[in-house]
Amino acid sequence: AAAAAVAGAARSATTAAAGAAGAARSARFLRWRSSSSLSTGPDNKPHTHASLSSKYPAAHYLLQDCPVLVDIPVFWGDEDSFNHVNNVVYIRWFESARIEYYNRATRQLPSDLKARSGIILKSTQIRYRRPVEFPDDVLVGVTCERMTADTITNVHKILSRAKGVVVAEGKAEVVSYDYVANKKVPFPQEMREQIAALEATVGNTPHFS
Repeated sequence: AAAAAVAGAARSATTAAAGAAGAARSARFLRWRSSSSLSTGPDNKPHTHASLSSKYPAAHYLLQDCPVLVDIPVFWGDEDSFNHVNNVVYIRWFESARIEYYNRATRQLPSDLKARSGIILKSTQIRYRRPVEFPDDVLVGVTCERMTADTITNVHKILSRAKGVVVAEGKAEVVSYDYVANKKVPFPQEMREQIAALEATVGNTPHFS
């Protein structure tokens, strides 16, 4: 009985430690995403199609359905031995835009809820249309195509400043996750409302189910 009690206590301690680690990861994620400056201009206001019209003239129609835009410089180190940006970098660009999207979608959530819950990438797909070379800048747009109780499908597009065309597009499925309980949970109603409001800024009505 004593051995069983010790084992039970050890399991409880392990579970508590895992929950604390999960909460810490979520807190680091929140701190990192809130420090991003790629989605705002010199006035610290979010990028819009209008504010970026001189730099990206094609944005107003190629990314018109994307409520969140992230302006990213292409670095020389992003290229591989074939002298174009490596395929993996596109996925990171998607991620940067997606993080900013959920930063805006969770601003109104209670702090205790944000401290323990977040999103986890379930799947992603990408279609490469054109190579990107240094020097260049890319504008990454993201929108919500579909939302169920615990899963969201985001659509991403990458616009090259130098080429003036969409160089890649894709989708990602993310899941609402409780980092303390280590399980999938439904998205809060407040977040669903924030996403609907965000999408409405560009005239979108995402499919909610």
